[in-house]
Amino acid sequence: MTSKTELKNKESNCCGGQECQTEVTKVESPVYSPDVDIVETDDGVELTFDMPGVDQEHLEISIEKDVLTVVGHAEISEEAEYEYLYREFRGGDYRRAFRLPEAVDAQHVEATIKQGILTISIPKSKRQTVAVKTV
Repeated sequence: MTSKTELKNKESNCCGGQECQTEVTKVESPVYSPDVDIVETDDGVELTFDMPGVDQEHLEISIEKDVLTVVGHAEISEEAEYEYLYREFRGGDYRRAFRLPEAVDAQHVEATIKQGILTISIPKSKRQTVAVKTV
């Protein structure tokens, strides 16, 4: 999410000594959509997310109204002892949501995260049969 701020600069060397306005965009933590692989197994559905830098303490998985939502946050340390010449590693937030099929059991979801790879296993629902009585 970005917020815009107007800065007024009255320095004599700016804009030929005239008051000028410069728009500056402040960028807060970016939100990434993590890559995901989804496979169907004999027992259920497995989702594997690529979420580098995210650990268990900064991860939230929820299911509401048949929508699985994954939210995570990655912190990248700011090393004071280095002066970066170029830097691509960034912290930020991850968010992804999926509508679950009816054939899964959302009450028995399991999740593990290891080295930035999140795996969510959702078992298939047990097929229920109804006994028919003759009258």
